[in-house]
Amino acid sequence: MSSNKDMSKGVEDGVVEQPGGSRKVRSLNDERSSFVATTTTRDLSGAMEDIAKRSEAHDDDDWVIYANNASRMLTGGLLPPPPAPPRDLLGIPASPRTPASVQRGAFRGQARDARGSQTPRSGQGRRGQDRRGWQVQGQNSRGQDRRGQSRGPSRGGVQKSRRQGTSSSARSLGARLGQDPSIIQDANKWRQQEVSRGRDTARAAQEKAQNELFCGNCLKHGHRVRDCVHPAEDGFVHGCPVCNKADHESAKGCKQTWPQRLERKLGWAIEHRANRPTLAAFSNWAKLFMEASEKGDITLPSKFPWTPFFAQELMERETQPWTDFDYVANDSSKLPLDPMTAGQETVIEHAESLFQIPLQVIGSTGGDPWYPRRKEDEDMADPRPFHRPAGDKLDERMDEDLS
Repeated sequence: MSSNKDMSKGVEDGVVEQPGGSRKVRSLNDERSSFVATTTTRDLSGAMEDIAKRSEAHDDDDWVIYANNASRMLTGGLLPPPPAPPRDLLGIPASPRTPASVQRGAFRGQARDARGSQTPRSGQGRRGQDRRGWQVQGQNSRGQDRRGQSRGPSRGGVQKSRRQGTSSSARSLGARLGQDPSIIQDANKWRQQEVSRGRDTARAAQEKAQNELFCGNCLKHGHRVRDCVHPAEDGFVHGCPVCNKADHESAKGCKQTWPQRLERKLGWAIEHRANRPTLAAFSNWAKLFMEASEKGDITLPSKFPWTPFFAQELMERETQPWTDFDYVANDSSKLPLDPMTAGQETVIEHAESLFQIPLQVIGSTGGDPWYPRRKEDEDMADPRPFHRPAGDKLDERMDEDLS
C-alpha cells in the first residue's frame, strides 16, 4: 500500500480529504492473496478494509501489510502509537483469545509475491522496523516466522486466504453445468421440495390453531361463527360473530364491542360473508348496503352473502358445500354463488325482497345447524314454517336488535 506526496499534501496543509475519493486497489494475482493500493493518507483504514473485502479472506486468516510513508502517517496521528495493542481493520482492539485480523508485522514499502512471501530489497533495515527506524506494532515478524515454522501453518506467519480456490471452483461448476443439465434440474427439484415442506409446516401450524377454536353455531372445532358455512334450518348462521358464543346474536347480550361505523358493519355483514349463509346477527345487510350506496363516499362490496332461500335450496341437494369446506384455506370462491346476490346491480334490483330477509329468522340462538333428516324422522316430524306474516312481533324485536 503506498501514498504519494501529492495525495498526502492535503493532510499537511490541514485540508480534510474526501475518504476513498482517490483510492485505487489492484490485485496482483488470481488467488487474490496479494494487493496493491494507492490512496490518501487519511484513507488508510478504508483501503485496508476494501482489500479485506475483495480478498474474501476468512476472519482467522493472517495478513501482513506493508506501507510507504509510515513515518508521515505516524506523525499525522493516522497510526496508533507503538505501545497500543494490535487492532483489526476497523480499529477495534483484537481479542486476547484470537489473533488480530490484520498484523502490522512490518510497514515497509514492499509488496508480497503470489504466495504471500516477502520480496527481498536492498538496504532493508532490521525486521520489525522500517528504514527510518520506527518500531512497528505487534510482535516481531521474525518471532512470527519462527512460531509459524514450529507450531504449524495455522500459527503466525503470512498465510493466504482459505477461500483462494473459490474462483477456480466456480469455473469448474460452470463447466459442469454446461455438460450436465441434470444438476440444474436436481437443484430446482430440491428447491421445490423445500418450498413445499415450508408450506406443509405452516399449514400444520395453522390447522393446530384452528382445531383449538369452537364454533357457536354448528358446535364443531376448527372455526368461529363469523366464518361458519353450515346454516340452520331457517337458512341463517346463528350465534354471535363477535364473541363466538351461542346464547345470543345481538350487541345487547354481548360483552365485547360490536362494530359501530358503517364501514366496519359492511365488513362483518357482507364482505366477510361473501358466498356464505347470512348471519342472523346481520340479517339486515341489504339495508346497510343501500345506506352506504346513498352516501357515496364508502367503498361498496362486490360479493354478497347467500339469501336464506338459496341456503335452503342447497339443503335439498345430495351433497352440501359446507360438509367438506376447508376452513384453513377459508376460500369463499370455492362456494356456490347465489343468483339473487351475484353482484351490486343484482342486489339493487332485488333490494325490496332482500329487505324482508330479517323476517325469515327463526330462533335467536346457535347450536342447531341443519342436517339431512332420515325418512322415519320426516314421517314423524311436522315441517317448520320458513315465513312469518308481516306485522308479527318478531319485526319489532329484530328492529330493536339491529338498530
